[in-house]
Amino acid sequence: MHIAIVLSSLRGGGAERVMLTTAIGLHQRGHQIDLVVSNLSGAYRSSVPSALELIDLKAPRVIKSTLKLSRYFRRSKPDCVISALPHINLVTIFAALISRSNTQVVLTEHNTLSQSIRNASTLKGRYLHLLMRLLYPISNRIVAVSKGVADDLSLVLRIPRNRITVIYNPVVTPKLFEQARKPLNHPWFNSSAPNIVLAAGRLTYAKNFPSLLRAFSKTKDEHDSRLVILGEGEDRAKLTELATQLGIENRLFIPGFVDNPYQYMNHSKVFVLCSRWEGLPTVLIEALACGVKVISTNCPSGPEEILENGRWGTLIPVEDDDALAKSLIDSLKSCPQDYSSAPWSRFCSSKSIDQYDKLLESLDVI
Repeated sequence: MHIAIVLSSLRGGGAERVMLTTAIGLHQRGHQIDLVVSNLSGAYRSSVPSALELIDLKAPRVIKSTLKLSRYFRRSKPDCVISALPHINLVTIFAALISRSNTQVVLTEHNTLSQSIRNASTLKGRYLHLLMRLLYPISNRIVAVSKGVADDLSLVLRIPRNRITVIYNPVVTPKLFEQARKPLNHPWFNSSAPNIVLAAGRLTYAKNFPSLLRAFSKTKDEHDSRLVILGEGEDRAKLTELATQLGIENRLFIPGFVDNPYQYMNHSKVFVLCSRWEGLPTVLIEALACGVKVISTNCPSGPEEILENGRWGTLIPVEDDDALAKSLIDSLKSCPQDYSSAPWSRFCSSKSIDQYDKLLESLDVI
């Protein structure tokens, strides 16, 4: 099939990485893939293989790519389009409608919508779901990345639950293990280095890194440890200032976005996810695959599914600094977690691509 994968950009976010992995996986199955972006900016630009057709709509904002995307549908006539995240999903549906093409539309939802609405900082964000409620049912298929996301989406958009298919993200690939084995050139990660507590994600309100900084500051008398946070975002200055206030600025390293987070995971003692909400946190799965012990907030949605109610890691309440501090102290002094039964196998890329292939076969492609 001729498939278009539509994204707003190639910035270094989890959804963008997942969709790029999906595009590569579908191409390896013999599909013709166009990777269509509203704007070509982003850290993943260099990760796009030459085998994929990369199409830049050169739009300054997602909404302004609507007409260009519609013209692309009329000109290229893809059998199917797969898009991700609410804003680009809505633009994709509308562009497909006005193009009057036969392109089948598959929407993917990566976040817990009710939480995104509740914590939206703009009026548009708070009422976006009303437009989603109107347009999402027009799509041919809706995919949610976890059961929690699917249940929440059904409730908020009033879409029958059986219309939403759950396909876990294609997270674990052979390349992940290959990259994890690469050496890491940093003094904190040598053989005599202190214990490393690692976190990763965009430096935003949703990821709640201030809670991690406060909890980590309570462990300084217990262990010789350091905190590394991989990622970039608007909260960097606030986190740096808080670290200084807590007296941990010399024990904190925020290198920004990194191309290979897996080598950091492979050399860390504990991985922490402290989010207020998620969809299916990719980094938590990657940490399991790298064999690092994990602590996660039991936020909606995903961690409970991934960790199977705490079987594969510690689940703590959201925004509970004391619980996080205690879990960090316990984890730093305990033995490594036994992951011999591969709890990450449910999230292997081959399984996810199999499910997407099956979904594509069910479409009424003319």
